[in-house]
Amino acid sequence: MLAAVLIGGTVRAWADAITARTPNGELCYSEAVSGLTYGATRTLGVSSIDANYGWLFNNNLGVRYVTLTLPTGVTFDAGDIINIEAVQSNNGAGVGIYTSTSATEAIETFSCDGTLKTYSYTVVANDGISGQQSFTVGRSVDKNVYVKSVKVLRSGADDLRPNTLAADKTWTFDSFDAGSASANLVNDDLYYYNAASIEEYSKVAGHTKAIKLTNSNTLMFVVPAGTGKVEVQFLSSNGYNRSLKYQVESNSATTAGITNNTNGVIMTFGYSVTKDTQIKLLSDNSARAYATSISVKLNKETVSFSSYGYASYCCPNAIDLTDVTTATAYVATGVADGKVALKKVTGVIPAGTGLILKGTANSSVDIPFASSAEALAETNLLQAVTQAPQTVAVGDGVTNYVLTVQNEKVVFAPIGSTSATVKAGQAYLQTTSGGGEARSLAFSFNDETTGIVTIGDKRTFASRYYNLSGQRISQPTKGLYIVNGKKVVVK
Repeated sequence: MLAAVLIGGTVRAWADAITARTPNGELCYSEAVSGLTYGATRTLGVSSIDANYGWLFNNNLGVRYVTLTLPTGVTFDAGDIINIEAVQSNNGAGVGIYTSTSATEAIETFSCDGTLKTYSYTVVANDGISGQQSFTVGRSVDKNVYVKSVKVLRSGADDLRPNTLAADKTWTFDSFDAGSASANLVNDDLYYYNAASIEEYSKVAGHTKAIKLTNSNTLMFVVPAGTGKVEVQFLSSNGYNRSLKYQVESNSATTAGITNNTNGVIMTFGYSVTKDTQIKLLSDNSARAYATSISVKLNKETVSFSSYGYASYCCPNAIDLTDVTTATAYVATGVADGKVALKKVTGVIPAGTGLILKGTANSSVDIPFASSAEALAETNLLQAVTQAPQTVAVGDGVTNYVLTVQNEKVVFAPIGSTSATVKAGQAYLQTTSGGGEARSLAFSFNDETTGIVTIGDKRTFASRYYNLSGQRISQPTKGLYIVNGKKVVVK
């Protein structure tokens, strides 16, 4: 019986749920260097993987091999084309196609040379592969050979390989039925690996179901070359602490540094890749996580302004503000006399930089991602929350502030006896002086000239000078200072 997949709210047979993408559907595809495997489960016993040439077969079949197995209910048919991309390691090397790791003879063998080439075999009736779920690739002679990829094409067939995302994408799992996440099937460009299961779960507002993730039950999708940001909403069962991991390509999985709960949280991470790349979501086998939605933003993200025209912001990617004209970005360089000194920043901003964005009330702005950026020269008191919600409380020797509205004015309000939760993608202010726990802080913009007194070379003042960090200066040099509660420029 074929597995069922839910698409657009309708349960369909597996064969109808996959959309053909090419005249020759790519039934399965496995690449050594990137670790990509679609449409089949891959088992392997290779010696090593070369960054340029792929899997190394340097021993007999059963010791060094790769086997591809299709999902239950799917078999290889006569007419399927097996393409093997291979190159010799020793002169006279060859590669072979076998029915299993215990086969004594190859169905087909190819002699390889020093050039990476694609060798093709067409499945025929009664060859030992037709009608079966798997086949094996290994070396055919006692010479070492590399295999970079194995592909199976089927004329006019559905394509089991997921598309590379072409635009921003969001998946939610409320409409998925149990069984929708069958092993190795593609559903709307999302790939389920090792039979991740749908479970009823109604403890997150607006969500009724979730996909269980472990170290072997994973979700995977493919992003194009470039930069992007991923947001995953997930939760735990019965209030236990759970971790969520993400893995970009074949790199080691990174654990989200959060304590999960039954209310659900959003984890974010950024990526920068030079080619189409798989991203996996998983958890520890003994500490399951439950994903309720996944959102992928390619190359940019949209930031919304409040009705007062401000937003605190940070990103796990570097960002490029060069062509952003509908918003102005600031860092907080100091605190003095009940005000936060905000300095305008432009150009490429490093990942994980806390910012205050100023724009038109109730509008939004697109923030482009960048692959990298140099560190800012400016002091910045804004603390970024990039990956997961962070609980901010009263600190030892520091005062923490969150952006809010008081008396119809946007200010930084201090955290009192209770804590506050700052969402991922936002920032808060932390200072060791100049604020006072009971005093909210207004804004002082360094790039604005209103209210700034200019001090010429021949003018003198008997007043006390303070820098923007609130420190008294006995002999000011060129720069911006606070004098009698006003900003002055010393030239």
